[in-house]
Amino acid sequence: MRWLLILSLLFPLALMGQEFDRTFTQKVGIVRIYCNNPKVKLLENLASDPKSTPDQRRQADEELKRHQIDRFNYTRSLIDNFNAYYHITPVYFMPDSLYRAFLTQPSGAYFLDNKGQIDANISLPEGSEHYLIVQENYDYDFRILDANGNPPPYPFPYKLKYGFFSKIRAFMGEHGSMSVKRLQKQLATYLKS
Repeated sequence: MRWLLILSLLFPLALMGQEFDRTFTQKVGIVRIYCNNPKVKLLENLASDPKSTPDQRRQADEELKRHQIDRFNYTRSLIDNFNAYYHITPVYFMPDSLYRAFLTQPSGAYFLDNKGQIDANISLPEGSEHYLIVQENYDYDFRILDANGNPPPYPFPYKLKYGFFSKIRAFMGEHGSMSVKRLQKQLATYLKS
């Protein structure tokens, strides 16, 4: 009797998982690019704080510039690698700090062009559904989420899996391309089965 109860509880989850799988390739991926806006705001405040010494303000300003260069380079790398190696669905790129505003008012300037700049002319195709590709623990560690920010139902492979050799390749400077290729392969393999 318990097995029937357990199966009756799991059956709706399996149906939801099948629905997500079935419609996945018809959706548009939004790559939410992690820009660490709290750090930017903190450094901007420190750089303009009249209570800080000139040296503290200068250091905060230099750190802010280094951080912005790092995030710009990361954004360009992510855009280039997804454009080159991810072909399961179309993808659009958005700074993670704009996603809530996008959910509230979808017809705004949220998406980045191939140079990493916000382009008001880029919008999702009308009537399209989307899913998210987000950073998990590290810059090139990806996770697939539904439009509400939740993991898709089991058994969809929503986390990027790494092996020993892929970790070594990451240390050799191939982390961006390797991670996107791995995500493409992992999803393509699952969707074929």
